[in-house]
Amino acid sequence: MPSVNKVMVVFPQFDQGRPELGASGVDPVFRDPLAESGLCGSVMEFYYDQAMVNLGFFANDIFLDVLARYRPDIVFYNPLGWQKMDLSRLSFDVARRNLGIKIAMLRTDARGEEGHLFNESWMPFLDYIVFMGSSLEVLGYKSNPKAIQGFIPFNGKIFFDRRLPKDIDVSFIGNLNREPLRSEFIEFFKSKGINVVTKGGDGNNRIPWDEYASLMNRSKISLSFSHEDLTARTFEVTACKSMLLQNSSSGDTAKFFDLDKEFIVAISKEEMLDVITYYLNHDSEREKITQVGYDKTTQVYTSKNMWSYVFNKMGFSVPSDP
Repeated sequence: MPSVNKVMVVFPQFDQGRPELGASGVDPVFRDPLAESGLCGSVMEFYYDQAMVNLGFFANDIFLDVLARYRPDIVFYNPLGWQKMDLSRLSFDVARRNLGIKIAMLRTDARGEEGHLFNESWMPFLDYIVFMGSSLEVLGYKSNPKAIQGFIPFNGKIFFDRRLPKDIDVSFIGNLNREPLRSEFIEFFKSKGINVVTKGGDGNNRIPWDEYASLMNRSKISLSFSHEDLTARTFEVTACKSMLLQNSSSGDTAKFFDLDKEFIVAISKEEMLDVITYYLNHDSEREKITQVGYDKTTQVYTSKNMWSYVFNKMGFSVPSDP
């Protein structure tokens, strides 16, 4: 099998392609761990969102010119899902047919009818599609030869056990405004006497990565709210040695972690309050769940393991550990 010499990551530079919302976070989550993994020779980035804003459709010509000069073995494309901001499907078709470059799409939010239609519209122009926010079984792609099961890898240089005092009972570090449920649940918990620390958000409310990871390290329980339960937060929380409590029931996280042993699910705010109260009063049980979740993440769901699996599924050879 050929080795991976050159990789190109084609990502948005800014959150939702909007500079006022701050950096998208793809470099510390995807590019940096991949570049430092030792699995490929070099990693080059192409930030397409600002190219599309500045050049419009002509950004596709620039993209193809960069591809022709760099000649990567594989391109990983993470779309925004908006036609006016995404690169043209035809550009990737040209890259495959005329330049012989393999194209893989990274999908972190692929569920629902809209997500399925988007996946299907791109499928003919891709060699692979790596699903990182949902299981192939849930999505119905288990038998699709182009579909590869992945997950959103965590950056081990940011998210690790910092051995900080657990002086925060419950935290939610993220954008409270992105989903109304988040504020509703947290205000309910606070009204019942639970000390919940919240921080972060879009634009000027964003916090540095180290502060984000430190807050989760200090938290006994970290909350996760999402219509898709398997997110970057799943692995970041557990890597920071905090107990993961989420309210989604899609079942994706349970494909990766053992429910009630490595993480906890509670659907309603009343049920979630009961779970919070119980585990804040039962330290040994909470710490056991925290420890096994941490062990699973740091031993199994490392960035290097994920990218090794993906490259192998694509037919590339990867160096083995000495």
